[in-house]
Amino acid sequence: MDSIRSRFFWQGVGNKKKYHMVRWEHLARPKQFGGMGFIDTRAMNKVLLVKWLVRLDSGESNICLDLLRRKYLGGNSVAQQKKRGNVSQFWQGVMNVSSWYEQGLGWKCESGALIRFWEDVWMEECPLKLCYPNLYTICQNKNISVAEAFEKAWNFDFRRGLSKRDLADWRELVGKLIKVSVTKKRDTPIWKLEKLGKFTAKSLYDYKMTGGVDKIQSAEQLVSRKWKGAPLCKLCKERETGEHILFGCPVAVVVWCWIRDVFGWEAIPSGFHNLQSSLGETSTMRASGLVLVASVCWALWKTRNNWVFNNKLISNPKIPAYQTIGYMKQWAKMHPKSENLLEDIKQLMGGMSCW
Repeated sequence: MDSIRSRFFWQGVGNKKKYHMVRWEHLARPKQFGGMGFIDTRAMNKVLLVKWLVRLDSGESNICLDLLRRKYLGGNSVAQQKKRGNVSQFWQGVMNVSSWYEQGLGWKCESGALIRFWEDVWMEECPLKLCYPNLYTICQNKNISVAEAFEKAWNFDFRRGLSKRDLADWRELVGKLIKVSVTKKRDTPIWKLEKLGKFTAKSLYDYKMTGGVDKIQSAEQLVSRKWKGAPLCKLCKERETGEHILFGCPVAVVVWCWIRDVFGWEAIPSGFHNLQSSLGETSTMRASGLVLVASVCWALWKTRNNWVFNNKLISNPKIPAYQTIGYMKQWAKMHPKSENLLEDIKQLMGGMSCW
C-alpha cells in the first residue's frame, strides 16, 4: 500500500519512473517534526492494534473484550500473559504489537495484581529492574507481581547473600516500598506519552515515527526486512531492539550505572523517553547532555557491531566507558560551551578511578 502511494506521489503523469528525492520515512514524518505528514499505513495499523491492548488492560467491558480476557488473559494484564501456541490469527497480530504498547505504559498501583514488580513502570519513571539492576539480577522470581510481593511483606528470594552495595540498594528500595499502599481496586494503566495519562493513537504514532532509536539496524529491524538471522541479542539472547542495544543490554546497563553514579542521577534511563529527566538534574548536564548521550550511544553501538560482525567481545565493561570519554574529548572542540563539557569529562574520569 505504501509503495503504491509513494509511486503515485513521485511518478506523476505517465509511466516514466522518476528518482525518489526523499525517503518515504521522511515524507511520513508528522509535519510538526519536519515531515510532510503522509500516513505510514503499516505503523498506523500497529498503533490501532495497540488500542485493543489498552482497552483490555483498562477493564473496559463488552462482549468481545470479556471473551478475549477469559480466553487469553485469565485475570492477568497483557504484559503478564505468556506466549501460547494455537491462538487465533487476530490474537497473534495483537500480541505482536505488545512491545509498542509497553513503551508508553505505566501503572497506578491499586491491588497490584496486574503489575509486574520488577519489569513494569509503577513506582519510578522506569522499571525497578533498571533502578536496581543488581537486586534484579539475583532475584529468583523476576515475574512476581506487586500484589504477591506485598503479601510476602516485600521479602524476596535472592540466589545469594547481599553485598554491601546490594544492601545499600535494598535499604533504599525498602524505604520507598514502605510508602506503598495496596487496595482492592483494579490497577489503572497510565499512558506516559500523554500529559493526561490517557492513550491516544496520535501520541504513539508520533513517538514511533520520530523516535530515532527505532531506526537503528537492530536484529529485530533486520528481520522485519526479511533478514534470515535470529532477532536476538548475541550477548544476552534477549530480543534485540534499538532500545535494548542502547539501554537494556547488560553492557549498556553497566555504562549507564557509571553515568548515574558520577552525576548523582536517581536511576538509569530505560530509554530516550525518560532520559530527559535525568539530563535536567544538574546545570552542567543541561548544556552538554546531548554530547554525553551521543558519546555513550556511539560507544555502545560500536561495541555491539564489533561483537556481532567481528566476533570481538570486550574483556572489560570499562572499555565502552573509556570510548565514551574519548568521543567527548574529540567533540568538545566543536561544542560552543566546551568549558562545561571538559568539566563533565573530568568528573567522568574521577568516577572511573573509583569504579
